[in-house]
Order: sequence, then C-alpha cells, then structure tokens
Amino acid sequence: MVLAGRERELGELDEVFESAMLGRGGVVVISGPVGSGRTVLLHEFGRLAGQAGARVLHAECSPAERHLAGGVVGQFLGAMGRPGSRGWPDLLEMAREVPTVLAIDDVDWADDTSLEVLLSVVRRSRTARLLVAMTTSPDRRPFSPVPAAEELLHRPYNRRVEVAPLSPATVRDLIAERMGRRLADRLAEDAHRLTGGSPLLVTAIMKDLADRGEAGAAFGDAVAACVHRCEATVIRVAEAIAVLGAHASTDLVSELASVGDHQAERVTRRLERAGVLAGGRFAHEAGRRAVIDRMSATRRAQTHRLAARLLHLAGHPVTDVAACLLTAGWSAANWAARVLVTAGRQHLHDGAPVAAVRCFELALASGSADAERMIRKALSAQAEGRAASADAGLPLSELLDDRLPEPLAADMCRRLSRRGRPAATAGAPRQGRPGTPYQGCGQTPATARGQVERSTRSTDPEHADGLTAAERRTVTVNGQAPPAGKRSGAGARESDLRRRAALLSEAERRVAVRAAQGRTNREIAEELYITRSTVEQHLTRIYRKLQVRTREDLGRLAAALPFAEDDIVPC
Repeated sequence: MVLAGRERELGELDEVFESAMLGRGGVVVISGPVGSGRTVLLHEFGRLAGQAGARVLHAECSPAERHLAGGVVGQFLGAMGRPGSRGWPDLLEMAREVPTVLAIDDVDWADDTSLEVLLSVVRRSRTARLLVAMTTSPDRRPFSPVPAAEELLHRPYNRRVEVAPLSPATVRDLIAERMGRRLADRLAEDAHRLTGGSPLLVTAIMKDLADRGEAGAAFGDAVAACVHRCEATVIRVAEAIAVLGAHASTDLVSELASVGDHQAERVTRRLERAGVLAGGRFAHEAGRRAVIDRMSATRRAQTHRLAARLLHLAGHPVTDVAACLLTAGWSAANWAARVLVTAGRQHLHDGAPVAAVRCFELALASGSADAERMIRKALSAQAEGRAASADAGLPLSELLDDRLPEPLAADMCRRLSRRGRPAATAGAPRQGRPGTPYQGCGQTPATARGQVERSTRSTDPEHADGLTAAERRTVTVNGQAPPAGKRSGAGARESDLRRRAALLSEAERRVAVRAAQGRTNREIAEELYITRSTVEQHLTRIYRKLQVRTREDLGRLAAALPFAEDDIVPC
C-alpha cells in the first residue's frame, strides 16, 4: 500500500540497476522529506535486485551511532562474515565475485570513517558491478563536517530519484481500495489536505477513518513519529508550534524554541513538505496533541510556562495565556496570578464554571492576597449578576466543589440567600460560630454546602430524576436530606450513588476512575502529570463524597458510577 503510486521511482531505480549490472557502477540517491516512504522504496528496490541475482547488503544510519567509527562499513562487512575490514578494497572485491548493491538508509547520519571509505569505493566503481543506493533528506544538511559527505551526495555521475508526495488521485484510490469508492470520494480531499500526501500519514489516517471515521490516535502517533525522526532543532520548533497553537507566529516560535527567525522559518517549511504542518500550523488537533504528549513532564511544564509569558507580553487573550499556565501548573509570579483570576472571571461570564475554578485554584496556589481578593470580587459579581436566572445555580454549585477556600464558598451562600434561592437562609436561626468561615451564614459549613448543592441540582434536568417533585419541595432550610419514602431498593441506591458521584469534579473523576482500576498513587500522578500529594488530596475528597473508606470499596462501586474512561479529559 505504501508503494502505491511509486511506479515512476521504481522504474528509475531499475534503469540504474541494469546499468550497474553491465559493469557501469554508480550511485543512486533517493531523496524525499521525512515520512515520504524513502526507506520502504529502498527496501523494495533491494528485494527486486536480490530477485535479479544481485547480492544486496543493507546498512542503517542513526544519530546515536554517528560517532561509531566505521559503523556503516562494518555493517556491510559483518553481513559478509568479514570482520576486521581492510576498507574499500574489500567492498570492491565483493563486486568482482557477484553484482552487489550497497543499500544505505539515512546516509546523512553516517560516521566520518564510513563516509571516507564509501567515497573511495564510489570513485573506483565506474567499471565495477557495484551500485551504492542511499536515502537522504533534501532538508537535512549533511551532519558531518568532512568534505566526503558533500561529495558523496553530489557527485556529477550520481542518479537522483526524488520521492514526491502522493497525488490526490492516488490517495482516493488507496481509500477506495480499503473503504469503497463512495467513502473515498467523500473523504479523499480532506485526507490529502491533512497529510500533504505523505504515505506514512495517509496510511495512519486511513486506519483512523476505518475505525472511527475521523483522524485520531493513529494519525497523531504518525505525526509525532515524523517529528521525532528529525534532529533536535526540528523537534524543538515542532513542540513550540504545538504549544503556541493558533498563536504560532515566527517570532514567538523562534523565541520559544531558542532558534533564529530564519531557522524557524526553514524548519517550518520542512515540516510542511513532510505533511506535518499546513500553513505553519498542525493540520489536525490530534497531531498537535500527540507532539505535546511526547514531551517529558518537566519539559512540557517549562515550555508552557515560557509560552504563557510570551503570549502575555504579546497581548494575547487571557484565557489562552491561562491555558498555558494551567498546563504548566505555575502561578508564582504576580502577573500569572492576575492573568488566572481575569481568565476565571471570563470563564464565569462565558458559562464555564469548571474552567473558572481551575484558574482560581491555581491563582490561590500562588499565595497572593491580591489573588484571593480578586476572586472574591469575581464570585460576588457572578452571584449578584446571575443568581436570579433559572440556570444560575449550576455554575455556582460547581464552584462549591470543595476546591476553593471555605470563606469564598460562604460568601456565595450568603449572596444566594439574599437573592431568595430555594436554599434561602433568611428565616433560619444564625448557627454560624464566631471565628469560623461561615460565621453569620445561618448554618454550619457542611450544611451550607450540601444545601446549596441540593437546591441548585434540583433545578437541573440532569439531576432532577434523583428527587420526586414532593421531595424537591421539602428541601428545608436546615439542609437535611428529604425523606426517602418514595425511593427504595436497588433503584434508590443507584440513584443515591449517582447523586453522590455527580459531586465529583473533573479532576476527581479522572483520579477516581484510575484508582478504581487499581492504579497506584504514583501511576496516577505520572499519567495525569500531577503530584502524588495532589492525588492523595483528590482521593480524600472522593472517599468523603462517595462515602467509601478504601480503594477496594471504590473499585466495587466503579461499575455503577455514571462515568467511564472514555469520558476523561486529559490534563
């Protein structure tokens, strides 16, 4: 499948092979961007040459072995059982015995000693039945500073075979072969646009299209593989573009990747030719996320932290800056805490309470008194401005999810009470104790929390099925649960479990699912990129909300909980 549409390239290679077998040896250079199928084409050519009676010897080059003197030539001689090479005379002697093809993949990474030997062989191969076939990237300059590298690739007698991207028609034919002509006509254009005609990416996206109807994990893995086949500079630029997303301008990318503007532009064009990028951006979110996921936890945090600073200085939206800060888990500077609070207020205004709470949590972690004061003001404005609307209770109850300091939750209780919500405390005796966060609130902290959560859920269709109409009317000021007379048996227990599970935040759900599956705290922390201390804090709240005591109890409840692994949003 990968060789579909490569008839022209195979024909050119066959011509060079026939000439070499007649005693006119030479060099053929297979050139193409990463992921273009150069390696597959080289191995297919080697297979056909072997069938025609030639001895085919393969060698692979890599950055890790570039400093291994004679490593490439050693692979050839080792395959022949001739260790202790005499250098190029041994290779020429092989060609006198039988027509020989030396196939070298990624010759750009060959060691200096092997390059010198190969050049000596090539200089003396014009009358030998010897063909040297090499793959190289036109965007990658020879890594070796020795003159042999440049001369080997650009001798006047070399035959160069350019591997072009697959055409839209070829992509359509490949999809039709696997999924039928009707789907091919509908999907081929988008598939070609997302892959740039790269055979590696086309193969991956076809798997995703067959499995789920859109680009997904296979495509993302292929994009990340293309990036990580390149040198370190290319990887850094690709990671910078992935982290910056829609804001990936040349100046920001160059600063984030610590390269010059010219180099950032050159690498971007190279990744575009490989089909990884389109218009300087990742063609699909799956590819962008896969590149970020391949970063180490430390590097991911550091890169997002610097990206947040750069975006802030460039005046980009606070919500985008805050997204980088949240990924980095950092708010130590005053500017970062202010950005997070401002972004949280924006999320409240946009009706995204969970995102707002995440911003507020990280801002409070900075220890800034200004951050707490700004959050109080934001929550006050939210309560005063939206408490009278029919759906205002849901975002406010989300904010009371044991994730903000109790004084902030207490403020919201008081404001809801003044607006005459179903949980109103106007007629209740003042039970708040002096010196507690809920002083003057009318009830204890636990009662106040439960009261507001129950009252706000009762107006939400998602939670209304847990209470009867009579029970919703009997939610009292003291926060006691309504009688359970009309609910009994397994249905009542399941309903009660779902009610308790609904109290879990997104972060707690992610931890709960993994803990129920038997993962250790350390494994959960590594998977979600959080600390073990954070995992322990989440589990403490999970046990309290679900009314369980051990991880085994949580595992027994997992089957009945109204969430699944597929619902988890990655950190």
